[in-house]
Amino acid sequence: VKGLDRKLKRLQPDTTILCKRVLKWVPPSVRAEPKGIIPKGLHVLGPLSNGGPKQKGDPAPPPAATGRPVPGVFKDMSEVLHCMAPHVLNEGLASLNRDVEKYIPLERVEVESCNKLDKNSVATALYEVTIRTMSYSELSRDVGDVFLLQCPTWKSSRCLAMISPHQYEARRNVRPSDADTFRIILCAAREHAGTGWLSPEDVGELCFPDDFSENLPVLGIGYLGSVVPSMREYDALKSLAYLDPHLQEMFFRQFPVREAEDKMRAEKPTSVTEGVWKHIQENLGDEDKLAVISRVMNTRSKAVHLLQGPPGTGKSMTIVHLVSALLNGVTPSLKNNGIKVQVGKSLLAQNDVGNNAISPPSVTRILICAPSNCATDDLAWKIKRYSLGPNGLRGDIDIKRFGNLRSSLERGCHKKRAPYLPPSSPKDKFLEAINVDVVVAQRLREIGQDVPDPPPLGHAHAGTPDRERRWRNPDANTFAQRRRVLQKCNVVLCTLSGAGSRTFIDGITREDADGAGEFDVVIVDEACQASEPSALIPLKFNPKQVVLVGDPRQLPVTLLCQSSEAANHGRSLFERLDNNNWPVMMLKTQYRMHPAISRISSDLFYGGKVKTSECVKERGKTAVAPWHQIGKYPPFCIWNLEGKMAQSHNKGFANHQEGNFIVETLLPRFLQQYTSIRKKTDDIEIGIISFYRDQVFSINKSVNEMPKMKGVSIEVATVDSFQGSEKDIIILSCVRSGGGGIGFLSDYRRLNVSITRARHSLWIVGNMNVLCQDKIWKNIADDAYKQNLLWAQHLYDENHGLRKPKPIARAKRKAASGPQSQSRGLPVRPERHVSR
Repeated sequence: VKGLDRKLKRLQPDTTILCKRVLKWVPPSVRAEPKGIIPKGLHVLGPLSNGGPKQKGDPAPPPAATGRPVPGVFKDMSEVLHCMAPHVLNEGLASLNRDVEKYIPLERVEVESCNKLDKNSVATALYEVTIRTMSYSELSRDVGDVFLLQCPTWKSSRCLAMISPHQYEARRNVRPSDADTFRIILCAAREHAGTGWLSPEDVGELCFPDDFSENLPVLGIGYLGSVVPSMREYDALKSLAYLDPHLQEMFFRQFPVREAEDKMRAEKPTSVTEGVWKHIQENLGDEDKLAVISRVMNTRSKAVHLLQGPPGTGKSMTIVHLVSALLNGVTPSLKNNGIKVQVGKSLLAQNDVGNNAISPPSVTRILICAPSNCATDDLAWKIKRYSLGPNGLRGDIDIKRFGNLRSSLERGCHKKRAPYLPPSSPKDKFLEAINVDVVVAQRLREIGQDVPDPPPLGHAHAGTPDRERRWRNPDANTFAQRRRVLQKCNVVLCTLSGAGSRTFIDGITREDADGAGEFDVVIVDEACQASEPSALIPLKFNPKQVVLVGDPRQLPVTLLCQSSEAANHGRSLFERLDNNNWPVMMLKTQYRMHPAISRISSDLFYGGKVKTSECVKERGKTAVAPWHQIGKYPPFCIWNLEGKMAQSHNKGFANHQEGNFIVETLLPRFLQQYTSIRKKTDDIEIGIISFYRDQVFSINKSVNEMPKMKGVSIEVATVDSFQGSEKDIIILSCVRSGGGGIGFLSDYRRLNVSITRARHSLWIVGNMNVLCQDKIWKNIADDAYKQNLLWAQHLYDENHGLRKPKPIARAKRKAASGPQSQSRGLPVRPERHVSR
């Protein structure tokens, strides 16, 4: 019983405190619009009584949760929760404030039951209410969804509600006749004024519906938003106390010195066969990647590994071949005296060797997560194409992808869903084939369950004996089939947030392994783009080995609250361990960029440790990028353009002079020169990136309006959305100009991403006199100047020749101190004319 209790607290911790805080939130000014036929009493329009503009006499809104700064090393478990939980709450409420709609459609519902959850609480109490929709409803019902609940007879008029954590258990045994009922929770308190809580007097109408059953209270419910990610992060924080010591010590241990890097050796692991190791060697090539796999496979204790992958070094392929090694061998920390166990069972979960010894080879269960769906899908596709399965054959892996196949759909009943488009590319077809929901639906059809979910109220077959029997049959139950699918596969992929889904937890939990983890190995890709609570979500499965893959010198965690940023809540788990001198395995050979481009990033951000592979150096000597021969289009250069930065109505920034120069001058002339060499432009990929969305929108619009750009592969995007992507040519529009600072262009991580997306050419367009206020930008400009690659503002003449550049006057030093007073103008060398 003790083991089961710890497992329950690890996988399904109590979230009462967080729910109360969320329900206390005061929404911004919105209007409630009735949807369909609503009784007259619900036909109410107007701002929320406890929200909207502050009026005289209104109570002050509750103060935001204040979290202490997140320390580098915690003292105990209590400090972890007390420091991080307020920031998790603030991020969730900030997402609600951002996503809530101005108008909220209301649906009519009726109350079926109401029960008090925390019976010992007096000041504030949670109530669970079972409600039934009166018509077909598409209301989202995920745990963490937040709703507006309104009743014209309430003293409070309106309150907030959330999907109950018990809604999931209710769905598991749902009857067709109960398909339109679901559970919500709300909070009642005496001090409810100015909050989203309900008054105790109004709760009476919900708790005793039988007293006026002939005239049940008429309620309206409308979707506001979701705090699902915050709920799952809070779960992960509370589960930390029930994890194994090697996972807990990530927050409490600091090494005095970092381990020397020369201890990494690319030796064949003893548990990996010669054939598999030879395959990995042939596909990976360099010693760094092989050393990473060797170290993970030879680790003799439960451990956490850090793998740093600078741009272009192939960290994704390292993960792919690490999966091959794990599926075809067993790390010492996962061995169990050589006993072979049933596929789908964790070796560490086997205690009775006599009962578990069977002929099939043992297989390590692996969970792979990433912060985004895009990164997760890319890894799944690469594993399919390049990894070796347990039988040593490429691609023969029982791999499943958990998550909504249509993840881009909007949440909530008031959002219009995009029409379903069947997959067309091989990658999309594969992702659909391995999707857990698709596989489960196919199995249900095979056993005669043609509708995987209960039919809506009024369905022709709802409530019929045959339908009832088939739905209640465990073999035909969606949850039972999902569990069978997930527990038999070798590799599972999902997002970090998806790993905290109650559906996923139920599917992968094994009832015969009370103390063991559900996965042997957890791999987190893009770990530096995830907050610490988010990275903790998949670790609640108590893995024996954890591999965090990322680069702290690329894009950081995205936060909504400045207070969270200031309190170091944006620090990733990878960065915490790196700062505390945990061993880091670094890949040092890049395979993407021309040496002239990679040298800039390596020198500025990696101490010159990242080198260019020999194959890329040889590629630079061939005619892979023939435009390099023209002279005006080298691997790297800076176009110094003194444009004017303008702010839009939504407080975004754009620089139309830079955009016009790129779209109307630079690109057309380049394409004209390029076609004179290659006679076509469909074999080149061009990316135009900027730090600002408004600039991206403006340039993208101009590109689409230019006839000369038809048939050319041009992608225009923000720097943040381009991490992980690459193009033959990257044109970077910097936007910043005029007085003031340079904003987040001074963020070295964002700058590093922007200059490492190009394979063959990186052309920067910006006002260097402004950008050189920053030390890193000044180093880039000085380096370009020394190589005659800092070019002044100019246009091409009709013969495509370069005009003589105008000199850039030195900026006068100001008497005032500060970064701007330290800036200086940049001298520009004349262009070297190239004979035609």
